[in-house]
Amino acid sequence: MTLPEGWTLERVRAVANGPADLLPASTSAWLKGYGEDQRLTPSCAISFSGLCLVLDDDGVWYMGEADVDGTIVCWSGHGGDLEAAIRSL
Repeated sequence: MTLPEGWTLERVRAVANGPADLLPASTSAWLKGYGEDQRLTPSCAISFSGLCLVLDDDGVWYMGEADVDGTIVCWSGHGGDLEAAIRSL
């Protein structure tokens, strides 16, 4: 997976003020808790020592955490601004 244009992993870490890692393209993600579970189609997924942000193909960053099998279970959307989404962690 790749970060959005203008972003580097170093910039993500600086905004987060901590560790961050890109997750593999094969990462599975779901939005749960709002009626029927919705499968997300991540174009980018970033792990922040437990919490994760997933950029879905709808342009929204979703917050969640990795399950034991590596699937990211998301519970909220945070718009299309990566910096704002990171600050909401």
